[in-house]
Amino acid sequence: MKILIIDDLRSVDLAIEIATSRCSTFNLYTPDYSVVLAKTYSEACAILNKEEYWDYILLDHDLGGTDIYDDGTKLINLIEERFFEKKINFGEIISISSNPVAARKIKAVCSAMELRKGK
Repeated sequence: MKILIIDDLRSVDLAIEIATSRCSTFNLYTPDYSVVLAKTYSEACAILNKEEYWDYILLDHDLGGTDIYDDGTKLINLIEERFFEKKINFGEIISISSNPVAARKIKAVCSAMELRKGK
């Protein structure tokens, strides 16, 4: 199982703890998993441009950095665009944001992609 965590502040353990509490299908009972951590928008873009499969993407919204527009909203829009172009494939995206408005935005985009996956 491959997990991509995109978060500028949380540790891997804390991100996984939050994801476990927010998503009933997320669990690490499998002994075979790898985690990649991207702390900035730029790092996340570089990783997402490699066209790899991710079982889970754990996404924070407020990524810090010097450009206030490089945030989770911009990133989820990039993921959505790449998804519809069939350049990215993933099992599930879980918002680990503490920002409730941002978490709803991420969830809305993810719902649209889930509907498309079903087709």
